[in-house]
Amino acid sequence: MLNKPTDDMNDTTKKTHTKEKQYIIPSGVNILEYLRSKDIFIPAPCGGAGTCGKCKIRLIAGCLPDNGNDRALLSDDEINSGLRLACRSNTNMPVRIQLFTEPDKENFSICTDHGNEQDHEIDLKDMDSGHEYGIAIDLGTTTIAAEITDITENVGLITRASVNRQRTFGADVVSRIEAAASGRGEELKRIIEKDLCDLVESMGISSETRISKVVISGNTTMYHLLMEYDVSGIASFPFSPVSLGGEWFLRDEVFSLETVKRKVLPQDCRIYLMPGLGAFVGGDIFSGMYATGITRDKGVSFFIDIGTNAEMVLKKEDMYFTTSAAAGPALEGGNLKWGTGSVAGAISGVTANTSGFGIKTISDAAPVGICGTGAIEAVYELLQAGILDRYGTFAERYRDHGFPLAKSVMGEIISLDQDDIRQIQMAKAAIRAGAEALMKHAGVSADEVDRVYVSGGFGSYLDMKKAAGTGLLPEGLLCKAQATGNTSLKGAQMALSDGIRSSADEEYQRIMSKTEPVDLANDEWFKERYIECMNFE
Repeated sequence: MLNKPTDDMNDTTKKTHTKEKQYIIPSGVNILEYLRSKDIFIPAPCGGAGTCGKCKIRLIAGCLPDNGNDRALLSDDEINSGLRLACRSNTNMPVRIQLFTEPDKENFSICTDHGNEQDHEIDLKDMDSGHEYGIAIDLGTTTIAAEITDITENVGLITRASVNRQRTFGADVVSRIEAAASGRGEELKRIIEKDLCDLVESMGISSETRISKVVISGNTTMYHLLMEYDVSGIASFPFSPVSLGGEWFLRDEVFSLETVKRKVLPQDCRIYLMPGLGAFVGGDIFSGMYATGITRDKGVSFFIDIGTNAEMVLKKEDMYFTTSAAAGPALEGGNLKWGTGSVAGAISGVTANTSGFGIKTISDAAPVGICGTGAIEAVYELLQAGILDRYGTFAERYRDHGFPLAKSVMGEIISLDQDDIRQIQMAKAAIRAGAEALMKHAGVSADEVDRVYVSGGFGSYLDMKKAAGTGLLPEGLLCKAQATGNTSLKGAQMALSDGIRSSADEEYQRIMSKTEPVDLANDEWFKERYIECMNFE
């Protein structure tokens, strides 16, 4: 046990020399739940189940009961240094803690990965009074991105990205559906409203800014959580959503908890949710189809959005075959010990050189963790160096502690360990087997596919050669693949400028009439192939 509470614990927060915040936690509470109640959101990809080990805190003063719960995920050295897991820590006296990572709400970054070339960002005071302006938003499970758009000129002006702080209730949509179904729906809605308001404010938007409309592109679950719809219909088969989107709302109908209070957007601003194709092939996928132009392609095209769920659309003649493979959050940074979303400081590239391994981070910022592309590139380089074998097993010297990639700003070693590799294997197996199952269902071979669009934050930085070396996609597809960046955001921006009712909706209705969903959950061939695709080959 550490030292008892001291007199200076009357302060609610204070800064240390590392600029990390300290907090007083009262007696009789679970620390993770208490932090959530104060709008302090730290990573908890497992939703607080005590299995991911990411909600680390440091005990500074006071005592926490040692019930052995932390020892499965923390080493003796970590526990002796005061580290604990917030989700497993229940107080019986006031304690002072220090956050192991900065709260998510402070994490904003410039975002330019969605396909637009941007040399500079404008001052909002320079907005042309004769132009119409809007905001496009990609409401992702892990990351949220937004762009102010000059609708008149069809050009993006200012972009920002941040993490989705709902991840404190779990990294994947299933965890959040379960949380909403258990009575946490209003909390989840409030979090996402605050995230969106914070992001819009970070771009300089207020209720006085001339924003006429907002287009939001996201998956069906995120729509349900934003609108506080009943999630029971998407919690189990036959997966019947309250809505797939495709509707207009007034500002206060969407932001019922936050915007009126904070006055972030004009009251007469209208908000549109891009329409989805199904419970697990949502509005972000339709946006991607719209952005890539797959609907106008000749021949056979394959659209793959790689995220927590790998959503796929295969276009053959005038038919669209769709599916969703449960890849898990590993390729968006979830379920990895040092995993993070595609934010500033995320390790997005790894390259072997004569002196060892070099890294690249998003925005060239100091390393904060590993995003999906960084994980894939690291695996590729480790395979080439013989540090990993084709079965995903580390060479003996790295089996206990993993392979170090960089040091964080706090001096901690950012690494990939054996559990991380297993998570990556499961994700890439689901994606590859899912793609093969969709082609099999449509009666198409890899040779017959003319082009492959790889989308999502993951697809923004993906090195196709290195992806090929890990067996991420079926052989024969990677040579035709192109990384298309954040097509969810790009599609929303295009919809703003094209006039949603006149083009996007018309195209959507035509696509829906020609769409055939493929259920992988009951596909025995997919299940067998998934196991076979676990190896790196």
